[in-house]
Amino acid sequence: MRSADANEGLDRWIGTRSFGRVHEHHESLTSTNDRAWAWMGEGAPHGALVTAELQTVGRGRRGRVWSSPGGGGDIYASLVLRNVVEAGEGPAKVLRLPGVALAVAVGVRDGITAASEIDPGRIGLKWPNDVQIDGRKVAGVLCESRWQGTRADVVVGIGCNVGRTEFEGNLRDIATSLRLADAGGRLLNRAHVLAEILGGIEAVLPEYLCGGFEAIRARYEPYSVLTGRVVEIDGRGGRVRAVVRGLDANGRLEVHRLDGGQVFVVESGEVSLSGGG
Repeated sequence: MRSADANEGLDRWIGTRSFGRVHEHHESLTSTNDRAWAWMGEGAPHGALVTAELQTVGRGRRGRVWSSPGGGGDIYASLVLRNVVEAGEGPAKVLRLPGVALAVAVGVRDGITAASEIDPGRIGLKWPNDVQIDGRKVAGVLCESRWQGTRADVVVGIGCNVGRTEFEGNLRDIATSLRLADAGGRLLNRAHVLAEILGGIEAVLPEYLCGGFEAIRARYEPYSVLTGRVVEIDGRGGRVRAVVRGLDANGRLEVHRLDGGQVFVVESGEVSLSGGG
């Protein structure tokens, strides 16, 4: 069911040109991404925003479930992006679609920095789609795309732990919230945080779509939590341990195998810090 005054007055805080200006809020959804795709089919414009109090089947990367309980004042949101990537203009253009999550993660980090008093040096980016505080996940991004001829429509799902004070199961050791990370334990206004996140994404995404990863490298690499670290990579060839050298021109992870093997790039797969993380 749609709610009128969504997310405690988003209109009061929002300063974007289009992102979130058209907004639909629900008490409960299977996932905000599902609703965003359905709404796109009904004619939702570029920048339309779906939010929910809780998700019953919230999705993360690689088929995982994003923990989405209600009552914690957290953010579950999805953005509609129409015709954002065009095919047929050379390999670099085509490769930009998987990297949209990198740009969105930069925007989420910028938004969290603007909305909170948390030291920016504590807020890191874990390739390809997580935002961390002190090594614990505080936000995640899930980008889903569908091609319409030579153009791709994208739905960007964003989850951000704002007010939660406890986590269940294995999340206790790997997750945090803005409230837990704040030295004073302050509960931030969720609408303010969301407005800043939307502003951050709207600022960085055009740079990425026009210039690829190189256009935003200076905004990503200083906060990469994997660069220089030993990681374990789960891919089709099994698990590999390697040192992360950085990101290549297309935003792929460049690593050097520890077993004396070659330097190679990682486009997808599960990457975790050796020993956890």
